[in-house]
Amino acid sequence: MSQFKLSILLCLTLYALIAAATFAFNSAEQLANVGSFGLLLSIFYLIAGIIAVCFTSTRKFGQGILLCAGIVLVIGISVCTYSPYKFH
Repeated sequence: MSQFKLSILLCLTLYALIAAATFAFNSAEQLANVGSFGLLLSIFYLIAGIIAVCFTSTRKFGQGILLCAGIVLVIGISVCTYSPYKFH
């Protein structure tokens, strides 16, 4: 498996585990926590990806991390904007 695919798999698996743990131990009203964890995780991925891209030996791994940072950011923003409450 290439470094690019491995980094994508690792990053998205970590976010899926965090989301599953949040769903398991919290109520449905706290769905926004999954999104806020995604936002924080995307910042960490962004920093790690930029550091990894700077070196030629880990460039492909860093590109995968940067791609995952964008994906997790989009997921985090979309989940954070979801509101289970009806304010009518």
